[in-house]
Amino acid sequence: MPAEFAKPYLHKEGTATLFVEHGRTWKVQTKVNSHEQFVFSSGWRKFLLDNKLKLGDVCAFEMLVSEPFLFKVTIYPLEENSNTPLFKGIHYYY
Repeated sequence: MPAEFAKPYLHKEGTATLFVEHGRTWKVQTKVNSHEQFVFSSGWRKFLLDNKLKLGDVCAFEMLVSEPFLFKVTIYPLEENSNTPLFKGIHYYY
C-alpha cells in the first residue's frame, strides 16, 4: 500500500476482509512491518492462489470500511500480448 495512504488510515494491526466480484471474500491479517509498512500476512497466500494471481497482475484496493478493514479488490490480469513493462521492484515469494 502506498505510504501516503497507509500512514493515516492503515496504522494498526488486525483483520481485514477482501472481496472481489461475485461476493467472494477472504479474511487476511494486517501487520505493520519493521519498515513501518502496512502488509497483509495470514490469509494473503490463499487470496493469491484462489485468484490465480501471477507476476504482473495488478490489484486495486478500495477501502470501503476502516473499522474493521473492508477492501473491494479489482484484479487486472497482465495480458499475454501486452507491451506494458512488468514491475521491476521487489519480488515476494509465498
